[in-house]
Amino acid sequence: MDGKTFINLVAKEIGVASKYSVFPELMNKMAGLFNKNISEAYEMLYQSEYEYHFDSSKFNKYFNYSPKSYYEGISETIEFLKSK
Repeated sequence: MDGKTFINLVAKEIGVASKYSVFPELMNKMAGLFNKNISEAYEMLYQSEYEYHFDSSKFNKYFNYSPKSYYEGISETIEFLKSK
């Protein structure tokens, strides 16, 4: 799932319009000169540039775990936050 889809799911679940902006890579690199956290984020950009897949089948089998969908996780998290 890409970031845009994730943002749209959350926005829909909480009943707001999805608004987002993309911080340009060059600006990220420049800001990283002054802020260590942003510098670390720049180093991790490769994670959003290329598609990759995780295989959690061994974990799921060993711990008898059944993962939830993004929609279920978002819905349950928002429901939890509303109850606080």
